[in-house]
Amino acid sequence: MLQPLVDELLSLWHNSIFLANTADSKIGLFVCIAVIPLVCDIPALWKTAGFAGHSAGHFCSFCKLRKDSINSLDREAWPRHSWAEHLKVAEEWCDAKTEARRTEIFQEYGVRWSELLRLEYWDPTRFALVDAMHNLFLGELRHHCMNVWGIDVKDTEKKTGQKKLHPHSPDEQAAHLDYVVEQLYKGSSRSVTKSRKGYIVAIAQYNGVDPEGGGYNKGSICQGAPQAYQATMDTLRQDIVATHLPSWMERPPRNFGSAGHGKLKADLWRTALGHI
Repeated sequence: MLQPLVDELLSLWHNSIFLANTADSKIGLFVCIAVIPLVCDIPALWKTAGFAGHSAGHFCSFCKLRKDSINSLDREAWPRHSWAEHLKVAEEWCDAKTEARRTEIFQEYGVRWSELLRLEYWDPTRFALVDAMHNLFLGELRHHCMNVWGIDVKDTEKKTGQKKLHPHSPDEQAAHLDYVVEQLYKGSSRSVTKSRKGYIVAIAQYNGVDPEGGGYNKGSICQGAPQAYQATMDTLRQDIVATHLPSWMERPPRNFGSAGHGKLKADLWRTALGHI
């Protein structure tokens, strides 16, 4: 699908186009056209630029950190991709005679050929960007509100008769974490298992310990996450109603933080927590 587009981009780059009349030049102007940033969400970015997906050993399109080192937070120690190396491996993948050889190259380097690499000016290590809508508003901001504040903790009491999860204050969180650590030092596995999964998972992740039987799931991580205090949510909802917004900005739902309003768009996350 990219091949005809890249063919046109190469022609526009090498041959340029002539504009007979512009605001700055009445005698015409030759213009060269290039595509620099590739702005899309992460799955589209990996497929379009030729990187491996998040489940592969090379999970990152910005560095060569392996998945078994995903808990490393020292950015200075992350090995960086280089344009020359990426292009060399991608060409080797493209020229491979068999699918088995391509699979071998891809598993070793996490790189495959992309039609965009035919553009001699296009650097996949610098021009493949993560857009703000997916990364910030639908990613980090939404994750913080739902998993850190806990506004997505479901009230299971109405459906199953169980008590809904009681939110912990920061002091309670610290006390529970200290308790889990203390019981681990004592070797009391029974006492540890009585704590919420969220605390156990947090300590396991911090120490690089993988759970038995596979990866983490959202429920185990979020079960012990703190829920936003009701007073804070009430204040935010009052501010949403009271704030005067320009006509071109859509107002967030009055029941922000409730499952009743359904899934929020990126623009509503930005308005609710960026402008109100």
